[in-house]
Amino acid sequence: MKTKSITVLQLNEDMKETRYISFSNLDFVNKLGIELKKDFYLPVYSTQINTEVESIDTLLEELFASLQFKKPEGYNGHSLSVSDVVEVDGVPYYVDDYGFKQI
Repeated sequence: MKTKSITVLQLNEDMKETRYISFSNLDFVNKLGIELKKDFYLPVYSTQINTEVESIDTLLEELFASLQFKKPEGYNGHSLSVSDVVEVDGVPYYVDDYGFKQI
């Protein structure tokens, strides 16, 4: 079993730079020529999990499913959605239309 550090980040909607990309897929963000920056985001949840899952894609999909139905204690955001970022051991993954893309 491996311990993974997980942080969920959501766009700071008070910033003018994020106004047009909230809930947008990565292709749209790229077409606008917007470079995603960490300061566009606010952390809404952070935890350590123990998992036997080897595949990062499987881990992210399982995390997505678990956060859709029941938010854990300490989760301070909306349900995990397109344009959110999930960091796994510090590596950022953009929640896209279908799946996740490392950014």
